[in-house]
Amino acid sequence: DLKQAVEKNVEVINHILLDVDGMFENVAHNKDAKEVDQRVRPTLVDMDKVQSTIKQIVRDWSSAGAEERAKCYDPLLAALDSLHPDNRHLVKVLVPGSGLGRLAWEIASRGYECQGSEFSLYMLFASNFLLNKAITVNGYTIHPYIHEFCNNKASKDQLRQVTFPDVDASS
Repeated sequence: DLKQAVEKNVEVINHILLDVDGMFENVAHNKDAKEVDQRVRPTLVDMDKVQSTIKQIVRDWSSAGAEERAKCYDPLLAALDSLHPDNRHLVKVLVPGSGLGRLAWEIASRGYECQGSEFSLYMLFASNFLLNKAITVNGYTIHPYIHEFCNNKASKDQLRQVTFPDVDASS
């Protein structure tokens, strides 16, 4: 069961990475540099970042994360709305460390002009997918807890699956 869950996560990751080749303009500035083997093995840090990104999908883009999002985002959104009740279309909002873009999307969907800023390539790849490519509500399934071997009441907790996205971001 664990192996099948890993394979399902790989399918989702492959969807996320499908169109990233043209996402950034990567230009080699050193023309004399030798080609590096493209089959570089991921490090433990890379694996941690992938696992973190998968868990962030649960928090930001699934119904399973709705309660946590409400506790974090609702006070910010309420404060923003109280400061700008009548002129939202004129207000520009920057969300630094925007992660997968859910807070920026929530702000923009309320009528503000909003831009998210994110440093992590892992988050950028996933947010590009979630905001621009994943148009079917609950069209994808991941197993975000398969790498957690502690603090599970039962093995089924580790194999729990979560569907996402809980909204169509293009709406």
